[in-house]
Amino acid sequence: MIPGTNHYLIHHKLLFKSLTVTLLVEKLREFYKIPDNGLEIKNQSFENVYKAKANWVLRNYPREAQSYFEKFVSYKRFSRGQALHMASDKVRGEVLEPIYKVADRLGIDRHTFEEFVLFGIVPSSPKDESLRIVFDKDFPIFEPGIYLKIGPFTKGIDLARDYKNYKPFVDDFYNAVYKIKPRRKSTGANFNQELTLYEQIESKITEYYQLKTQAQLSRDKIKRRIGEKDYQKIVEDAFRDLAAEEVPDIQDDKEWQRQVNSKAKLFENEYYATARRYNIPTLRDLKTFLRFIPNN
Repeated sequence: MIPGTNHYLIHHKLLFKSLTVTLLVEKLREFYKIPDNGLEIKNQSFENVYKAKANWVLRNYPREAQSYFEKFVSYKRFSRGQALHMASDKVRGEVLEPIYKVADRLGIDRHTFEEFVLFGIVPSSPKDESLRIVFDKDFPIFEPGIYLKIGPFTKGIDLARDYKNYKPFVDDFYNAVYKIKPRRKSTGANFNQELTLYEQIESKITEYYQLKTQAQLSRDKIKRRIGEKDYQKIVEDAFRDLAAEEVPDIQDDKEWQRQVNSKAKLFENEYYATARRYNIPTLRDLKTFLRFIPNN
């Protein structure tokens, strides 16, 4: 496991449970007119996912794809199959720029976030993100990375030797791509306690957000945009209610309220410190991310 991977594993785990990321995905799907749960795909193999993305591009942006296809075919050195792959990739790179900008800001692999937005595919671990298969001669490797050559006679000992030789370059590439640096180390009981507390707070914030949207929907009969003041109130209520659950009942109401307020402030500090440490966006950051999505 390369240095920093533990930090990235936590980043990856918390990111896909983040309410802010969920809201960003909703906005992106709304912009691209994609169903709320993403496009339907029965088989999530790499080849099928790639073809599904290509078909989505060709179906929704046919003129742009045709223009690039004719351009690449005119070069004479590409087959029609290669030209079609390249045209699809070129158009996808242009039309999905908002997704890529959000992914870059989140510090996550572009292809992973693209597939999450389009199809709702969440990789089980970050290593899934770096897996790219060359499935035919018309689809060569276009992505940056460090690749180890494997042939019919390659042995495990050969791969181990090559990995050892290339490991310094792998570490540099990993750090350059993800740019994730822990702000401070957490270990032992405090480490698990901080993550548990963060997940409890994020779960409570999500619960209150859903209650707020449901209440508005039942009252207004339409899905109204929740504003920054609403977000602030939701987060404050989550901190306070979790604190109230932690503080034991006492006869002095003023003292009990003082302890609840103190505990809520502590929870707030820990929540935002953990979010910063693992590069997880919060509702405070939502406005910044929405600038990457047109019409927001």
